[in-house]
Amino acid sequence: MSESGRPLWLRTFGWLSALALRAIGATWRTSAEGRNPLEHDSGAAIGVVWHENVLLLAHHFRDRGFSVAVSRSRDGEWISAAMTPLGYREPVRGSSSRGGAAALRGLVRLVRAGTTVSILADGPRGPAHVSKLGPVALARLSGVALTPVAFHASRAIRFRSWDRTVLPLPFARVRNRYGDPIAVPNDADEREEERLRGELDRALAELTR
Repeated sequence: MSESGRPLWLRTFGWLSALALRAIGATWRTSAEGRNPLEHDSGAAIGVVWHENVLLLAHHFRDRGFSVAVSRSRDGEWISAAMTPLGYREPVRGSSSRGGAAALRGLVRLVRAGTTVSILADGPRGPAHVSKLGPVALARLSGVALTPVAFHASRAIRFRSWDRTVLPLPFARVRNRYGDPIAVPNDADEREEERLRGELDRALAELTR
C-alpha cells in the first residue's frame, strides 16, 4: 500500500512514530566500527541485520532514500507507515511466509537500479537469530554482496515480542558494527546458499557479541 492509499489514522500513526523515533534518537551518542559500504560506496549495498534491531536500523539510516523489505502482516502495515516519514522509499512488501517471491523480485530491481536496501534476516516470525535464505538469494540474483550489521545500546528496553525488539533509552550510547561483505556467486546451488546462510548467521552473531 502506498502512502497516499493508507487511511488517515495509519498515516497519522506513521508520522507520529517517526517523529518520536527522531526525537529519542537525537539524544543517542553513536559510534561505528568497521567499513560501512551502505553509506560510502557509490553503488547499491545490501545491509543485513537481526529483526530485534529494526528501530535502530530505521533511525540510523533515515533520510537516505534506502529501501527495506516489510512483511504483509498487520505489524508490517505499521512499520511501513513509519518508514516513509523517516526518509525511506516505500517499502517492498513480502516475507518468507507471505509474498516472498514478489518481494525478492522487487528488491532485485531496486538493487540493480542502484538503491541500497536493508533486510531483517530472521523476520518476520523468527526464530530469532536464524536468518532466512532470502538475503542470500537477493545477493545471488543482484550480484551485490551482503553486509552484516549489528547494533548495541548501553541502556535499552526490550519489547515482549518474539524478537525482543530493542529500543535504546534517551542518551544511551549506541554502537553499530559492520562486518566483512559476503559475496554470493550467481551460480550458487542450494548447498552453497545454505553454507552462506550459515556464514551470515555466524558473522551477525560475532558482530553482536
